Amino acid sequence: MEEQRAVRGYKSLDLRVEEIKRYITAGIASTYEIAHMCGLSRATIKAYARKYKIELPEKRRKIAKKEYIEKIKEALEAGAVSDDEIAAAVGLTINIIRRLYHLPKIKERRLRKFKKMLDEGVDSLEELVKGLGFNISNIMKYCKEYNLKLPSNIQPYPTKPEIDILIQQGLTLREIGKDVNLTGERVRQYINASGQYQTWLEIKKQKKTRLKQSRTELVYLLEERVKQELSEQSKAYQTVFQYYQNIKHNRNSVKFDKLVELLELYKEAQHNGKKLSLEQFQEKTGILITTIGHIFSRLNIPPCYGNLETTRTDKYKKQALQRSEAVMMNFTDIAYLLEIPYNVVQQYFCRINIKRKKIKKIKCFSSRTKGDTLNYRFASQIYEAIDTGFNLEEISQLTDATPRVIEYAKQHRTTIEPFIIKSLKTLYPDKEIKQSYKPFF
Repeated sequence: MEEQRAVRGYKSLDLRVEEIKRYITAGIASTYEIAHMCGLSRATIKAYARKYKIELPEKRRKIAKKEYIEKIKEALEAGAVSDDEIAAAVGLTINIIRRLYHLPKIKERRLRKFKKMLDEGVDSLEELVKGLGFNISNIMKYCKEYNLKLPSNIQPYPTKPEIDILIQQGLTLREIGKDVNLTGERVRQYINASGQYQTWLEIKKQKKTRLKQSRTELVYLLEERVKQELSEQSKAYQTVFQYYQNIKHNRNSVKFDKLVELLELYKEAQHNGKKLSLEQFQEKTGILITTIGHIFSRLNIPPCYGNLETTRTDKYKKQALQRSEAVMMNFTDIAYLLEIPYNVVQQYFCRINIKRKKIKKIKCFSSRTKGDTLNYRFASQIYEAIDTGFNLEEISQLTDATPRVIEYAKQHRTTIEPFIIKSLKTLYPDKEIKQSYKPFF
């Protein structure tokens, strides 16, 4: 077993510990270098040190790059010639010596040569690559690092014919990658590196323009053909075609035949003198009421029953509506006192974002029976009917209020009526309020 381990280059635990101690005694002050020489990781070196109580070198202060370069120069002045001698004098590895000292000098020489070639007017990417001795990606790095600009008319340097042909065809990155078995990102990197990016974009733009132009021509020919066919059809077909041209289509658009059916149904109703509601149009065509309304509006076709008249709230009522914020009544009562629609009051309070607490009605006998709840609108109408001289049955028929609601309003008139008048004065401060019912002033 021991012979087999020796053949494989196996080192026993004792040998490894001795080896670590030997390197520390030799003056190697870096755990990185000890680990590299032993062929182990730093964590393993530290684990051995903890287990066998080996004192590792103290952590050295990080020395700046400039200080290392100064040490290298001092070693050269002291007579060190080879990289091995410099590394031994400074206490660094050969690779670090080359990276700190030799590489910057090489970069300086290349940078001077790069600037010289640009000043001489070299406009070929291939000449730059061969003259400088490194690839295109390094040229781009130099340009970015040292703020250099390549000529705007620089000639590309294509090196992969199988990709270059597809670039000239204006294919997308994904399409090119699929043909050459590469990812789209790898294709983009090659296009950038070979200097063909702007050319590729221009070819793609031209291809897109040609495709758009050909599509426009095809659509024009189709439209002309459809117009020719529709000239032999009824006017409904022509109207629907114009409607389709002026709207944006989606999956929920009404089908052509359905629109023709709707217009022919409308024309037939007009011819026979019949009036069909939007609900009847919906039943016969299957198109939603709201959609039928939009279609008639777009085609400037008035509904059979005409358009609804829109009522506008005048300026004085708007000012009174603003003052209604201080009136402790519900929306129905405020709308009655202002003589405006209920939805106008509701929308106003929603718009100004005022949340009113739930206001109790004057008296609720039963919420299930119609007219069995007394509010200020009912109270105002009841007092008007009483002052006019109507009896209990007549008031109940006029206001739809139950007899017990009317009796309650009569008994508590001394408390309910003053509150109505006070609210009216709040709404109309410039008017002289005479009574709690219409006309208020």
